[in-house]
Amino acid sequence: MLRLIFRCDRATFRTLLLKRESGTALIVSLMFTCLLMMLCFAFLLEANTETRFSSRQQAKTAAFYLAEAGLAKMQEFLQKPLTSNVQTVLEDSMVSGVYNVQLDTSQNPCYVTATGISGSVTKQIRAEATFLAPAFENAIYAMNDSET
Repeated sequence: MLRLIFRCDRATFRTLLLKRESGTALIVSLMFTCLLMMLCFAFLLEANTETRFSSRQQAKTAAFYLAEAGLAKMQEFLQKPLTSNVQTVLEDSMVSGVYNVQLDTSQNPCYVTATGISGSVTKQIRAEATFLAPAFENAIYAMNDSET
């Protein structure tokens, strides 16, 4: 076996080593860094989407509860003793938005339409208004359609 021994100074040895480097470690590390950056960008995009969705859902819920509050206000108004002027429209604003309630007496049965607006979201609830004598307000009714 023939063994060759090269004698050279340090500068020449480093130069020989550097000539054999092809830069693969640099390329691999840059690719890994780009992959991590894309992954972080995807997470940020997902977080932004979830935040917008959550905000929109909160506005929908607030609009629904505003419409419910409007129905409760109209119910409270209709349970008071009647005066000569019957209001058919009620409006009010709250911290989270505005509600508008309309009583439609042109049909039988009467309908109450409540609209809740929170931000850019609008929810509408339509309910039938049934008027009973005070003694029968809390009664349970059953109908029998069978012939006897």
